[in-house]
Amino acid sequence: VQQLSEPLGVSRYRVSRWLTGDTKVPWPIFLELVEMLTQRLTDWVNSVVAIAEVPLLAPMHRQREAARKLAFERPLSETMLRLAETAAYGALPKHIPGWFAERLHISHAEEAACLSAMLESGVLTRRAGRYEPGAPMSIDTGASLEDMKGLKLHWLREITRSLEEGRPGNAYGYNVISVSKKDLARIRELHLQYFRQLRAIVVESEPVETVALIGMQIVEFPVDPDTPRALPHS
Repeated sequence: VQQLSEPLGVSRYRVSRWLTGDTKVPWPIFLELVEMLTQRLTDWVNSVVAIAEVPLLAPMHRQREAARKLAFERPLSETMLRLAETAAYGALPKHIPGWFAERLHISHAEEAACLSAMLESGVLTRRAGRYEPGAPMSIDTGASLEDMKGLKLHWLREITRSLEEGRPGNAYGYNVISVSKKDLARIRELHLQYFRQLRAIVVESEPVETVALIGMQIVEFPVDPDTPRALPHS
């Protein structure tokens, strides 16, 4: 409530009454709240009226659509964005071609193609000779199951590639278990709690000094026809 009240310039009490539905929200502030809470205002408007009929929001919507597709078309763009946020990159007097490629174990051509796509979608901007984070990059949670599967497979392959190359400083582990269905459900819940706590640490972490890929998997080998409950994607 405090985080909403300050930028809106209203009291916490008033924001609280808006969020609980005790008081009607003025239309302009409603739009601001949708954007502040979800960063999906243009999607909401597009569900009510064709976004092309709202010239003020149409360019923003096109850029956000491109940014969401970027994660599926260029999965490494997410890692490059995180690298661009680090203090080490920010300390460079100007961009060094191959700086991202060297750290991601990819070719200079792949780096250049990814940077170009990121600039086009607005995820990165070019300023003072370096790349800087631009528009927020988000994963389209409404994407098809096939697209989400492809994205998850990409990151699983990255883990496999790192293990095969024996890169230092990484940790890998596994545990094949036999448990009751009730206890497996408890383990799944612990898995999700860990993910939520991980995200909370990431949000508050300063300064930005390094980038990591965290893999989280549970694979069930059911002994009966029951379909196991899948974990929601991150």
